[in-house]
Amino acid sequence: MENERQALLSFKHGISDPNNLLSSWTGEDNDCCKWKGIRCDNTTAHVVALRLGSQVLCSNGTSCSPHFYCEVSPSLQGEIGPSLLDLSFLNYLDLSCNQFETIIPTFIGSLHNLVYLNLSFNHLFGNVPPHLGNISTLKYLDFGNNFLWMGSSLQWISGLSSLEYLNLKFTYLYQTLDWLESITKLPLLRALHLYSYTVPNNLQSLLNLNSSKSLEYLYMEGGDLTSSLLNLWLNQSYRMKELKLFNSQLYGMVPDVVAKMYSLEHLDLSYNFLQGEKTEDLKFLRYLGNMKALHLSKNLFSFNFSELVLGSEKTIQVLNFGSNKIVGSLHDIKKFSSLRALDMTENQLSGPLPDMSTMLSLESLVISYNQIVGNLMGSNIGHLSNLIELDVSSNFLEEAINETHFSNFSKLEVLSLSDNDIKLNLSTKWVPPFQLRRLRLRSCKLGPKFPSWIQTQTLYLEILDISDNGISGFIPQWLSSLTCLRDLTISQNSLRGILPNLASTFTVINLSDNKLEGPVPKNYSGAIFLSLSKNNLSGTISFLCTNEFKESNYLDLSDNLFSGNIPECLAQYAGNDLGLLNLANNNFSGEIPSSLGYLNQISSLHLRNTGLFGELPISLKNCTSLRILDLGKNQLSGEIPDPSLLVSANFNPCES
Repeated sequence: MENERQALLSFKHGISDPNNLLSSWTGEDNDCCKWKGIRCDNTTAHVVALRLGSQVLCSNGTSCSPHFYCEVSPSLQGEIGPSLLDLSFLNYLDLSCNQFETIIPTFIGSLHNLVYLNLSFNHLFGNVPPHLGNISTLKYLDFGNNFLWMGSSLQWISGLSSLEYLNLKFTYLYQTLDWLESITKLPLLRALHLYSYTVPNNLQSLLNLNSSKSLEYLYMEGGDLTSSLLNLWLNQSYRMKELKLFNSQLYGMVPDVVAKMYSLEHLDLSYNFLQGEKTEDLKFLRYLGNMKALHLSKNLFSFNFSELVLGSEKTIQVLNFGSNKIVGSLHDIKKFSSLRALDMTENQLSGPLPDMSTMLSLESLVISYNQIVGNLMGSNIGHLSNLIELDVSSNFLEEAINETHFSNFSKLEVLSLSDNDIKLNLSTKWVPPFQLRRLRLRSCKLGPKFPSWIQTQTLYLEILDISDNGISGFIPQWLSSLTCLRDLTISQNSLRGILPNLASTFTVINLSDNKLEGPVPKNYSGAIFLSLSKNNLSGTISFLCTNEFKESNYLDLSDNLFSGNIPECLAQYAGNDLGLLNLANNNFSGEIPSSLGYLNQISSLHLRNTGLFGELPISLKNCTSLRILDLGKNQLSGEIPDPSLLVSANFNPCES
């Protein structure tokens, strides 16, 4: 259809396409049905689908629920042009995972044949137009992950009687008091994702709400939901398969209604104030025989894990009880024979690990910050060839581990052994069978030579922590060849030499407490967290005066040999989140620059023993967030900032 072809070309003309996603959309090709992202009706040749979103997946690899993420980078930018109105037979519109930065155009409400509308993962802002209530054919509606407000009323949505899927993640509902009344009028709704909602004041007025018999997937985040409202609303939701009440201000015991949802496969009650001292308080779990994933992290549970009984003992795949106060041991973990992921971080588990050799489905084991003792490899964990993530940091494990213990870990992507009594006897010529994304080996006795086998981790390595390992010798310059690395911590060793020229894309650089020398490369100024303290670094700190130096929130250059003036360019921190600036114990000269007064978020400022003189700049009074100020051992005078704001200060007159 010529008019539809011209409408598509007009739409393309109004946007930016830096990745050439629409390169097939050319005026020379008259058949727009062959263009990328276009689908036409085989009989009428009308354009019926516009698929310009990135591939979207749910947490379980399907497209059944709103719990998804964007798999590739965004591409299209600009305005969503009204030429789409000429596609009068359009029933499928997907513009997700792009960079459209605009309000949602009201004309979309005139696309009366739409069945599927997905605008998620963009930069859309403003109120959602109620005109969308005119699209009575809609079955799928997704605004998730934008910057949208729903306004004072959601009544318009109750007219979408065919709606089955509604995702309002990061769409604010604080001022929308009729959201519950409106949504419960959707008789076919199967999947719902809400965010930042306010519960109506009068619960009695909710007694006549439609029961949510069709709901199978419910996700609610960042609201003030109460157990009584939840029980009232979902009392007949027998078909519920997935329930997520994340950070919903739930207190006390698990709501009674959950015990009646016998079809539940995924239950997530994380980030609430739920509690239970005995497994009897979770007795309802014995009757949920279809459960595949259970998330109860960030609550107040303190039961004995050894006594936990699940009705889905043989089929449960994911258990996440992280950040509670759960006691007991992992002795009976083997009874969950289908388990793929176990997260028990930050609890009070004790005792040794059991024999893990039969748990061949296990892909993720996270048991950090507990009191587990004994031998890690003695538990036969080396038999688990499907293991992707292994985190046992901050326990009381003790043993010597060599490369043969890792021989079956070809799929391993995350390895965290920090803060145990573990010694790694790994040859410098070792070639690991895995390619890691995150490697944390703090205090694992790797030294005295730098572990050169890390140089083999070139494909994905993003985080590296080998601090406090007794490593000496020269810091390797090949660290800059790990092109995915963004977080580097090699502090508390005895490394010498000059700093490697790391990319400006690093977010964390911590090389403190070594014997490093020379100037600091200017690319280091891009780090959000930068700590180079307790070295022999020299030269000026003019490397801070670059365009990259804008987002840092932690900067520690103390205890070095830096000289020259403290630069005025620190003013470029104005309005950002810089909380700590430590330049103490260096060889600076001159006065304190007035630009420090622009650091309105700074809470901790250390200029002790830096050779500074003159009066304190009056601009320091603008640093109203300042709580710790150390100016000792200088030659300063003048008025100090309001001392009532400070919790710690050093203005010793014998030193300053």
